[in-house]
Amino acid sequence: MRILPAILFLLVSLAATAQGEDTLKYRIGLRDKVGTAYSLDRPHEFLSEKAINRRIRQHLPVDSTDLPVCRKYIDAIKKVGVKVVVTGKWDNFVTISCNDTALVDKIARLPFVRSTEKVWIAPKVIREIADRDAVTNENPERGEDWYGNACDQIRLNNGDKLHEAGFRGKGMTIAIIDAGFHNVDVIKQLRNTRILGTKDFVNPQSDIYAEGTHGTKVFSCMAINEPYVMVGTAPEASYWLLRSEDEHSENLVEQDYWAAAVEFADSVGVDEVNTSLGYYVF
Repeated sequence: MRILPAILFLLVSLAATAQGEDTLKYRIGLRDKVGTAYSLDRPHEFLSEKAINRRIRQHLPVDSTDLPVCRKYIDAIKKVGVKVVVTGKWDNFVTISCNDTALVDKIARLPFVRSTEKVWIAPKVIREIADRDAVTNENPERGEDWYGNACDQIRLNNGDKLHEAGFRGKGMTIAIIDAGFHNVDVIKQLRNTRILGTKDFVNPQSDIYAEGTHGTKVFSCMAINEPYVMVGTAPEASYWLLRSEDEHSENLVEQDYWAAAVEFADSVGVDEVNTSLGYYVF
């Protein structure tokens, strides 16, 4: 019976190879943004009104780094025969997926390219599609403290004093960048939270609510608003839930995902970014 799992694994691996799935990703650094269709005189074309108003309020001018990566350069790179995974405007790069080093060499010779760097090697074991755990939604015990299970963590940093002064996150937009937000959309205790949207930079086709649980924990600590059960640090704020971390590998490409996520958060006008990630060893 032990032979069957081995055969199944081999078949899955062969199927992935047959489909031509790329096993390498490269970061393509660009020299400039010459030829861009965007202009600093028209920031509303690449930044939301909320983002522009925040920049004005915080005296942060829009400059050339805010201009999107030049579309002509992106198209020229794609024309070589590679897949564009993500782009980053502040550091001016394009991340591609490609197995053919000859194509990468060809891209390196394009006049607007300043560098190429390998940032991802596919893991040897092919990961199955993320699946959700069952949610029982049992009624939690209610305590005597208004903050419930969060009472110690709130008072540790005097968060309760901020709440007493009226700072509960009202009018604030917060982006949480993490590895996934498992079952956030079906957990009953999170039904009163304000989620503006989600975006997955690792795998745009995946179900972000089926991915990792760490983002769920972070989100609940901040956004939950169930008095005597658990009240978070910013229960009246609105949230964007963004995924940049791949729990199943440690590769430089996650820096690219994170950069794209932060840029997106800025473009939609968030007031604060919460990220539990730090990259220094790969």
